Amino acid sequence: MKTREQRQDAGFTWIELLVVIAIIAILLTLLFSAVNRSRERAAMVVCKSNLRELWKGCTLYASDNDGDFPGAWNWLFSDMPQGNWQWTEWAKEETVKLGKIYPYIGDNPRVFVCPTFNKVYKQIPSYSHLTAYASYSMNEIFPSKQYQGRVERKEAPVYRWNQVERPSELVLLAEENPYQTDYNLHRINNMVISPPQQYSATNPAIRDGLATFHLPPAGDLAEGVSNVCFVDGHVETRHTRDTIDLLYPYRLRNP
Repeated sequence: MKTREQRQDAGFTWIELLVVIAIIAILLTLLFSAVNRSRERAAMVVCKSNLRELWKGCTLYASDNDGDFPGAWNWLFSDMPQGNWQWTEWAKEETVKLGKIYPYIGDNPRVFVCPTFNKVYKQIPSYSHLTAYASYSMNEIFPSKQYQGRVERKEAPVYRWNQVERPSELVLLAEENPYQTDYNLHRINNMVISPPQQYSATNPAIRDGLATFHLPPAGDLAEGVSNVCFVDGHVETRHTRDTIDLLYPYRLRNP
């Protein structure tokens, strides 16, 4: 018969080994989760920096054009007919390089693409083979004078910087999803994000909603947040439920 000392020297039991393995698995899961969160937060920093650089490009364009905004329909280049709601112009290189603000960006095409968008769209089978060249959109209330016939808004369009009365409250640039959620009716991501017509708790879907792919809770890509850049140049992180409040043009001075 083994003595107590002999049994203690026999090593781990199977139960003890399983407990150790379970603890290691939990620690690895927590580690991977922390690493992923750190990567996403780093991507958020890059995304916000991109928006600030694009805003600077818009201001430089305006300074050369009597204070006019570059316009939602030509800050990036579009060769698609109006009404084609399956646009993937973000996957065309000329969308960026033929856009009005590209000469003001310093030949730096990387600022047009959010690193998180780059990761998310590749999870969609119909898009995974594409290359993203642009992932940001401009508020459609800011049209260019050349494209004023394409503006769908009933409100007076905004052409100039000084028409915005409270620039710290109105979004100029934002992000859209490359997929549909309960908050947006179209799976579009092009160059334009339209001010929503209506929003309610019982019917939250709007035509264009802010993106939901940043910091998704429990991995739910329909409930994350978006980065937005305001007319005054500051950047915030907001939920798509804020779309109507951020894009709707009631913060404007009469032309």
